[in-house]
Amino acid sequence: MRFNKSLQGALVVSLIVLLPQCDWGKKEEIRKDETSPASIGAGEVLLTIDGQPRITVDRFENYMNTVLEAQPQLKQLIGLMPDAEMELFRSMSSEELLQAWMSKNHIDQQENYKKDFQMIMDFGKRQLALKYFQEAHPIKISDAEVKKYYEENKKSIPELMTARGGISGMAIGFDKPEEAQAFFAKVKDPKADFVQLARDAKLMIKDLKEVNELSFDVDAPLRDKLITLKKMPAVEFVTGKEKTWVVKAVSKQDPQYVPYDQIKPRLEAFLQQQKMGEMFTAELENLKNEFKVVENKSYFERKKKLKEEEMNKMMEKTDKQVQADAQPAPAPTVAPIKGA
Repeated sequence: MRFNKSLQGALVVSLIVLLPQCDWGKKEEIRKDETSPASIGAGEVLLTIDGQPRITVDRFENYMNTVLEAQPQLKQLIGLMPDAEMELFRSMSSEELLQAWMSKNHIDQQENYKKDFQMIMDFGKRQLALKYFQEAHPIKISDAEVKKYYEENKKSIPELMTARGGISGMAIGFDKPEEAQAFFAKVKDPKADFVQLARDAKLMIKDLKEVNELSFDVDAPLRDKLITLKKMPAVEFVTGKEKTWVVKAVSKQDPQYVPYDQIKPRLEAFLQQQKMGEMFTAELENLKNEFKVVENKSYFERKKKLKEEEMNKMMEKTDKQVQADAQPAPAPTVAPIKGA
C-alpha cells in the first residue's frame, strides 16, 4: 500500500510539471464551443459540467496519449499503478472545471487574458519554428568524432578527470642560497638519506603531494621544475621567488580519467549542441541572404552610445564625490577674545 502511495505521489508531481508544458495543439484544436460533439469526441461520457458532456472516453484517451508522448517515462510508472488512469482523469477534470469557470466569468473576454493568450501563442510559434528547423537540419555525431574529442581534451577539461596526478616528494626552503647549495651538495648523491640529513641539520621538510600545474600553493619556480621531471627519484636545486629550494621528487602519479564509455553520452550531447550552434550560424546567414534581410543596427548603436554616455557621467559624478569626501575638514575657527 505504501508503495502504491509513493507511485501515486510521483505521478501527481510529474503531471504538475508536465501538463503546463504539453503541446495540446497536436491532439486537440482550440474551439469556440468546447462542449460540441466534435470537441468532446465519441464514446462513453466520463464527465459532465452543468449537464453538458465535457470528457468522453475518446477525448480522455487522446489526453492520456498526449501525456505519455510528452513524458514516456510515465508509461512504466502507470503500469505499476492500478489507479493511474483515474489520477490522469482527475487532472483532466480539474482542467475542464477551470475552463468552465473561466467561460462562466468571461475571463477569456478580458483584455489581459487576450494579451497573455497571444503571448503564449507567439512563444509557441517560435518554439515550433525552432523545433522544425532543427528537424530539417539534423546533426549527427560519429563515434570517431566523440573519441577524438575525448583524447584531445581529457588532459585539459577537469570534468574528464577523476584525479589530476602529479609529482610527490619533499622540499626544504632556505633563506640563504649558500646554505641551500651546501645542503644540496650533501643530498644529491643517490645514496644519501635526504630525511636523515635534514633532521641532522634541524631543517623543516615540506611534504609535497601530487604537485601539478594547478598546484598554486607551491612556489611557482619549484612547481614548474617538478612538473618537468621525467625520472624518479631526483634531487634538484631550485631558485624560488623568496626562498632557494632543495627538493627530492620521489614518485609520479599519472592522471586518472573518467572512462570513455561512461562519459561518451555527455560528450556526444555536448558536441551535438556545439554543431547545432555552428549550423544555426551558417544557415541563418543563408536565410538572411535568401530573404533579403536588412537590419537597422544603427538604432542599437545609438542606444549603446547613450548608455555609455550616461555611465560615464555617473562615474564622473562618483569620482567627484569620492574626491570631495577625501578632502580634510577645515580647521575650526576660534573667535578672538575681547580685550586681549
